Amino acid sequence: RSCSPSVPPLAEAQNPAEYMLTVIGAGTSAGNGHSLENGVDFVECYERSPMALSINQAISTAPQGHKLHFAKRYAASYTRQISLNIRRWVSSYWRNVAYNLTRNLVVILTSLLFGLSVSGERISETYDQATLQSFNGAIFAAIFFC
Repeated sequence: RSCSPSVPPLAEAQNPAEYMLTVIGAGTSAGNGHSLENGVDFVECYERSPMALSINQAISTAPQGHKLHFAKRYAASYTRQISLNIRRWVSSYWRNVAYNLTRNLVVILTSLLFGLSVSGERISETYDQATLQSFNGAIFAAIFFC
């Protein structure tokens, strides 16, 4: 049943959601001749329909309920919410295999570069402060990135 003669009826084996998207012109088949750009105002069709009238009548005759009251603002405490969010973040973070492999490869290469930059240095043969600070900085960076 349709509210306009320009809208085709729902076929027997057709998905209702796909049908509605096609009829309003937002479906996957939009633009290939299957979507209808017929100017039908579906909101107005619904508001005039017997279904809308019966729903509005049921709503207007429904008894007023009691106002809901909860003992607390949230169902879970603030710390519980934070812990669940952190757990979710860690879970999704460590499941990203490509990111972790890339990150580990960059860490290993950076550590090797810093380590190789000081591999030929001998601490016993260091006589000035600049070389010692460079050596300490490279060792710190190699350890820090590893």
